[in-house]
Amino acid sequence: MRTQHFTTRFHLSIFLGICGFLFLAMHAPARAQRGNHYMDVGGGLGVSSYTGDLNMSAVPSTVFGHGMGIFRYAFSELYAVRLNLLAGLYTATYNSERYYLPVNAEEQKLDGGTFFHIGGDVSAEIHLRKYQVGHFTHTRVNRTNWTPYISVGIGGMFIPSAGASFYLPMGGGVKFALGGRWTLAPEIRFAKLFTDKADGYANWPLEDSGGAFHNRDWISMVSFTVTYRLYTNVPTCPAYIETE
Repeated sequence: MRTQHFTTRFHLSIFLGICGFLFLAMHAPARAQRGNHYMDVGGGLGVSSYTGDLNMSAVPSTVFGHGMGIFRYAFSELYAVRLNLLAGLYTATYNSERYYLPVNAEEQKLDGGTFFHIGGDVSAEIHLRKYQVGHFTHTRVNRTNWTPYISVGIGGMFIPSAGASFYLPMGGGVKFALGGRWTLAPEIRFAKLFTDKADGYANWPLEDSGGAFHNRDWISMVSFTVTYRLYTNVPTCPAYIETE
């Protein structure tokens, strides 16, 4: 009982910490860059893989696919917040020649399978250099047409074999400006789940023996995303930009 209470408090502290980080990442740039806000909408496709009890390798041995919808609100050329909705499949394959997992009469046969996942998250994106699409640069040559970026956030995911679970999305990629308003971004994201049943198998000897992080499953995603920048409150002519 004591372990369960500690785990619950630990999960809550992580959730509040991520929320605080997201608030600071969104609020501070908004105050510093008033009048220069942008909205992007789009989506992405890619491959999903899994690391857990049935695949303990750091490099997942099986892959499947996923799709996502993206809404992004950029506070400046350096900071943005992103809403991500995703759905897809991943596969888990147990290889008895690589390692041993105990099986008893109450546990399922460890032969893997294909698992569906659906979820959503909100993440802060931080550009490592200024980024802007060509339409809003007001210059002949766009010198801010690419940037590496990193992201971290909090989300919720539903997996039939595991139920609903919090997860921590983290990762990064590179954004490239295409044409006037398009952004192409290859990226990799890791979803650290707060469940050990993403493969239908809970680790031993006890279901909750691993604490909040150890022995929790991962879903990794490599994607190509495309987004389109909408009009917001950004002036289209530099002559109308107000200065303080």
